[in-house]
Amino acid sequence: MSSSTTTQKAPESALASDQSSSALYVVTCRADPTSADPYDSLPLPGGDYQVAQAFHTHPAPGAQPIFTYGTWQMISHRDAPERLRGILPDGDVLIVVHGFHETAPEGVSTGLTVALGTQPPPTQQGALRLAHAFRKRLPQPQPLYKHTIAFTWPCAHRIFPGYLLDKEEVARFAAFSLANLLSDLRDAEPGRRILLVAHSMGCFLAIKALNMLAVLRCAQASEGTTPLIVDQMVFYAADMNADALQTTLTDGLASPSRSGINHRLNGYGYQALDRVGRLTVYYSYHDNALVWSPFANLFSEESGGWDGRARLGWCGPLDIASTHKNVVAVDCSDCIYDHAAYFIRHEVLEHTAATLAEPAPAILRPAEQAPALQTTASAAQPCARRQWTWYTPAEIAREQWERFFLRKPRWVRRIALVLGWLLILALLAAVVYGVVALIQALIR
Repeated sequence: MSSSTTTQKAPESALASDQSSSALYVVTCRADPTSADPYDSLPLPGGDYQVAQAFHTHPAPGAQPIFTYGTWQMISHRDAPERLRGILPDGDVLIVVHGFHETAPEGVSTGLTVALGTQPPPTQQGALRLAHAFRKRLPQPQPLYKHTIAFTWPCAHRIFPGYLLDKEEVARFAAFSLANLLSDLRDAEPGRRILLVAHSMGCFLAIKALNMLAVLRCAQASEGTTPLIVDQMVFYAADMNADALQTTLTDGLASPSRSGINHRLNGYGYQALDRVGRLTVYYSYHDNALVWSPFANLFSEESGGWDGRARLGWCGPLDIASTHKNVVAVDCSDCIYDHAAYFIRHEVLEHTAATLAEPAPAILRPAEQAPALQTTASAAQPCARRQWTWYTPAEIAREQWERFFLRKPRWVRRIALVLGWLLILALLAAVVYGVVALIQALIR
C-alpha cells in the first residue's frame, strides 16, 4: 500500500449511514483496490465492481490528501437490484473517470501538480485525488450534486506498451463495469441527476460503456422513464478520434442495386450519445500529449478513418455539422498548454460548473461550436502560457503540421501521414548513423 493511502475498516452499514451529507465514494473494477503494488492491474470479472466510501485528511498544509476507506463491498453483475439500493449513494452524483496512466492531481493546495510519468508512478488512488480536487474547485455539492464517485480502472502504468494495454483493459473489463454502475445508479433512483466528467482515455472508456447501454435491447429505458443515462457529460482532452461522434450519409456500404437505400456510417461514439442529455467537449490545440497520440493510434483505432485520427481533445469534432446533436465544443487553446491542466485552470472549471448546473436540454439541438475560452488572471493564478522545455520546439512543429493538414482532403492527409512517417524514420536513421560513426571513430 502506498504511503499516502490507508484502509479503514468500517461496519457494513457505513455506506448507507452517511448518505445524509455529501460524501466521496470510490468505485473500481480492480480485483484488489488496496494492493501495495502500484502496478497491480488485475481486474475483476467483466461487469463487476467494488464500492467503498472514501475519507480524506490533509496531514500538513500543502501536502496531498490521505485517503482511508470504509468496507469494500462487491457488486456482481448477477446481483438483484434491491441489494444495490443499500450500497450505492443516493441523490444526484458526479462521476469522475480518470485517463491513461492514472493521470491525477498530486495535491489540491499545491496547484494539483499532475503525475504524467516524469514523477514516480501514481498509485491506484490517483482518481480519488482527481475527484476530490474537482469537488473542491467546483461550487458546493448542493444543489449541483450530492455525492462524488471516483471510478478507477486498471492501468498498466507504463507509457509503452502501457498505452495499448490500457485500451485493451477498457474494451475487455472497465467498460462493462462502468456501464453497470451507470445503469445501477439510474435504476436505483430514476429521477436523480447523473453528471459525468472524464479525462483523456477515460472519455474513450465512458463512450464504450454508453455504447452498450445505447444499443442493447435489454438496456433500453422502460416506458414512462427517462431514456437518459447521463444528464450532463463533460470531456476534458478526449483521447478519441476526432470523427468518433459524427455520422456520414453514404451510398457505398450497400449495393444500390439491392436496396437503393442510403446508409449512415456512424463514428464509434455516435450512438452512445443517444443516452446523454448533453456532451461538452473541451479541447486545446496546444495539448502536449494528444498532439502525438495519432502515432500511437495508427493501428489501434476503430473508426478506420485516416482523416479522423486527430484527437477529439486536440481539435474538437472534425465536422461539427455532422456531429451528434446536443454536443457543444469549447476551444480552450488560450488556457490549456498541458494535457492535465483542465483540472487546474479556473477558466475551464468555472465554465464547467456553469455547464453542469444547467438541466439536460429537453429538445435536441444541432451540435455547436461555443465561444472559445480566453485566459484571464485570477487571485490564485496568472494568465496561462506555454512552459518551455528542450522538446517544446518539436511540439510546436508537430502542432503546426497537424493543423495545416487537419481539414484538407483525405488524399492530402494520406500524403501528410506518409511524409510524417518518412520524417520520423529519417530522424531515427540519422541517430543510428551518428551512433555508428561515433563508435567507429572511438575504435580507431
